[in-house]
Amino acid sequence: KLHQAIYQQKCVRLEYVSKKARLIRIVEPHKLVFKQSYWYIYAFCKEKNDFRLFKLNRIVSLEILNEQFQLRAITNIKFDENYGENLFSTERKPGFVEVLLEYDISNEYAITSKIDASFFEKNIVPESKIAKIHFYTADLSWIADFILGIVDKVKVISPPELYYEVQQRLKKINTSYKG
Repeated sequence: KLHQAIYQQKCVRLEYVSKKARLIRIVEPHKLVFKQSYWYIYAFCKEKNDFRLFKLNRIVSLEILNEQFQLRAITNIKFDENYGENLFSTERKPGFVEVLLEYDISNEYAITSKIDASFFEKNIVPESKIAKIHFYTADLSWIADFILGIVDKVKVISPPELYYEVQQRLKKINTSYKG
């Protein structure tokens, strides 16, 4: 549908989940953009009177409207240049916490779809079944979310507060799924 709206230069009504609330926006879609592992629609937002990026997986619904628009001049699309800067680092930085995870090496390939292999323990013994992932982060809450996506493949070794956070979230999940 978005391709069609872009091609036909038709406005789109988006129902969109933002950080603060679910919003309705009327936009002039100009292009689809793939950046930082996600698809976005780069569109002129009529309410904000400026270009905005709308992450596709946050669009609840969209409707192509009959209203046509004229293409606007597009300057460079602005992305957060520091995206992920505080999430994973191989080096200790001020305000960062060391994270150590353990995993079964049979899961290595699957884990690399979520985290770069450069954080994997180097030169593991071939007979070893267990290896470690080591990095530093400034955002333990985000890392807890991340770990829950691979919780069946990794175990938190440190820091203790991350272990506890994951453990508490798992208890909450377990309670939600008790019959």
